[in-house]
Amino acid sequence: MKDYFKILGIKKNSTQEEINKAYRNLVLQYHPDKNTSSEAIEKFKEIQEAYEFLKIHKPSFSFASKNSVDDVFDNLFCKIFGDQKNNSSKVRLKITLEESYRGCEKEIEVDNHQNCSTCEGTGGTSWASCEKCSGRGFIYINSLSIQSACSYCEGKGNNISEKCFDCNGNGFLVKNKNKVLVSVPAGIKQDTQIRLAGEGSGGGDLFLIINVTKDHLFDRKNNELVASLEVPYHILVFGGLVDFFVFKEKIKVKIKPRTKTGSKIIINNIGFPLLENEKIRGDLELNVQLKLPDKMTKDHKQLIEKLKIFE
Repeated sequence: MKDYFKILGIKKNSTQEEINKAYRNLVLQYHPDKNTSSEAIEKFKEIQEAYEFLKIHKPSFSFASKNSVDDVFDNLFCKIFGDQKNNSSKVRLKITLEESYRGCEKEIEVDNHQNCSTCEGTGGTSWASCEKCSGRGFIYINSLSIQSACSYCEGKGNNISEKCFDCNGNGFLVKNKNKVLVSVPAGIKQDTQIRLAGEGSGGGDLFLIINVTKDHLFDRKNNELVASLEVPYHILVFGGLVDFFVFKEKIKVKIKPRTKTGSKIIINNIGFPLLENEKIRGDLELNVQLKLPDKMTKDHKQLIEKLKIFE
């Protein structure tokens, strides 16, 4: 399928106003009244086709998604032409931030689909010619007679008038569930996809979309691991060592004398590993905070009063 966003020179999350603006600028450049070359005319037709297509289909989809697997072109392609990806399956796989940091193995269940023998995988037992495209499977979308697949019948030319009773119009039956062991590499990011060949529900590929849950202590910024470090007042003033746990692994963090709250301490090569090379890691970024006592005793109050001489 053509990349209509690329043809108009816009991003996939462009607004309708941005699409209109890009279209107008290109029309002025390639309109046959100004440019009569055969290349310009073909380009003009391509621009018209891209604009008409996005104008019709864009409102039905979310273009702001960062999901690389549920890309808008996958959605549009499947909606108009049907699933042409060999019965591939998409499954959201939820992991913790620690699991994305260290890597893990997960066992998931995938429905095992089998084509319905009653309707031979079509989903219907009775069909009627599509009223919108008169059975052609396509419609004309502008004055230049550019054809576009009919979205009403998904390019087939006819629609189901009576659903298959056995599969309820799905075209397949769920026979059983397969258990699949998935190896998740360390450093994997939110919305990254893992492709497992032949593990899909219908014998096609299985695409796992990674969903990393939020952690109450750590955040991720690119390949940096970010956290807060609480330091007692006397160590902030005089310096020293503070214990810190990177998930379950303890490290010693050196605090320089007269360290201010809100400052950052960077510890190299303790962040997330690169997927391309696990030996290369990001950094650990610690935001220094003052550690306050859980309870204020009389001694604490007297000590705080004495510390006023440093103000």
